[in-house]
Amino acid sequence: MNGFSAITAANGWLIAALGLAVVFFGLASLALLVSFFPRVLGSAVAAGVLWSFVG
Repeated sequence: MNGFSAITAANGWLIAALGLAVVFFGLASLALLVSFFPRVLGSAVAAGVLWSFVG
């Protein structure tokens, strides 16, 4: 058994869709997290939190 028949027989399409969903939601959550970094760093600098770790 080769090719698409092997994928279909072993629920490969379901596993591929699940993998695609995991990657998509992982990248989306990473993008959301990265978009909050400037706001978090800006408020930390304004509060003087970062400078206590530097010096």
